[in-house]
Amino acid sequence: MTETRAELEARLQSASDSMSRRLTAMEEEVKLPTVAKLANAGSNGILKKAAIAAGVGLAVGIIFGGGRKKAPSKPSPGFADWREDLTDAITEFLRDGNSPEEAARKAARSVPPVSLKDDSDVAEKGLLAVLFAFLLRTGLNVGMRELVKRLSDRNDEPQAS
Repeated sequence: MTETRAELEARLQSASDSMSRRLTAMEEEVKLPTVAKLANAGSNGILKKAAIAAGVGLAVGIIFGGGRKKAPSKPSPGFADWREDLTDAITEFLRDGNSPEEAARKAARSVPPVSLKDDSDVAEKGLLAVLFAFLLRTGLNVGMRELVKRLSDRNDEPQAS
């Protein structure tokens, strides 16, 4: 049973048309707008679960991290203030008759250490803010990685001409 050339071409054309329709359907599925994807996710209950988790997290953050913030007892001096205080202390110890080495040691012990970073903002942040910042950074990292992967995969595909 050999097929004629016309029958073979007809079968090949039919298979080609079928594959083209499937490919077009898959492309349309991938190109769904974000709103449609979110609506689809909402019908699965994913958004509801995420909203509940966010609400519980917010409640826990308010309960355990809320309240009035305590004012710092004494702000740490900045570098310029620290240097000025150290210089004044060394000068004072030199006037008292100490050697330069002794004056420097005594001044270093008497002047509080310098704080180049203001930790008062960190202390005022609650657990919820820290967790939210971490989740945001992680989400952005994963999102950008996925975007770069998709763009590189798209560029690796041979171009149809």
